Amino acid sequence: MKSLSPDYKKDLLREIEGLPPEKIKEVLDFIKAKDVRYISGQLNGKRWRGKPPKTKEAGNIIKEKYKIIEKDILKIVQEIKKKDSTHVSDYDWLFDRLHQTDVSTDMEYQKTYKNYWRMNRRALPDEWFKKYFEILEEAKYCEKAKYCEVDISKICLDLYNIKNTRGEKSLQFSFATKLAHMIDNNSPIYDNFIRSFYQLSFPSRNKKK
Repeated sequence: MKSLSPDYKKDLLREIEGLPPEKIKEVLDFIKAKDVRYISGQLNGKRWRGKPPKTKEAGNIIKEKYKIIEKDILKIVQEIKKKDSTHVSDYDWLFDRLHQTDVSTDMEYQKTYKNYWRMNRRALPDEWFKKYFEILEEAKYCEKAKYCEVDISKICLDLYNIKNTRGEKSLQFSFATKLAHMIDNNSPIYDNFIRSFYQLSFPSRNKKK
């Protein structure tokens, strides 16, 4: 996707009250990650259903969606603000607060984090969340020291061994990608909205490869 013009960036900035210029990239990443349902609706009026299209066809659909993102970016920002005015501010707060607190013990941080990433909808026990935020706390120092990278596969395996409230092991790949994204916001996230956007097939949560 081609970059936005300086004038367009100024217009975008005016739409996001109090957001400094250096945060624009974070907002764009947020828009692409969190509002694909709105974008898809603008493209064809409904979410994709049925089997994913063939590779070439899917590529063309995705290109059209990116064109809509670029063309209607101000409208998308306005739509986010209409739906929930705290979306961008909570995202910002989580990144700023990450390096100011011990996230493994900060209950306010954990509550905001779980609400933002919709983690409370899963049947996950306290033990699982305790391990998750311990991994996040450790990972932020790993990233700061520049001596290692966040290993999403290892995060998945560590958390897989903790059974959910139904007594089952489950692969929570989406939440692992969101943890990696918190450490490096260039790291892409994966969830149902991203899957829908890229026309990906639905993976199993209960089968470990």
